[in-house]
Amino acid sequence: MPGESGGGTGRGAGFRMGSDGMIVSSAHVVQDALRLRARTHDGQVAPGRIVGLDRASDLALVVVEGWATSR
Repeated sequence: MPGESGGGTGRGAGFRMGSDGMIVSSAHVVQDALRLRARTHDGQVAPGRIVGLDRASDLALVVVEGWATSR
């Protein structure tokens, strides 16, 4: 899940949770990002935003717009 911080580009990993567009990632990867974009294994790219962050456990919860599916 790439993020952009301070004019640079970073890359990180995360995993998708369920069908609501949520991704769990590392907090240190996304915490200073100005913009988040998530990319799937098949090349789909969508913007994301941080909805939860815990530096102590180094976990972040990111919601990716347009990835929620109906249940």
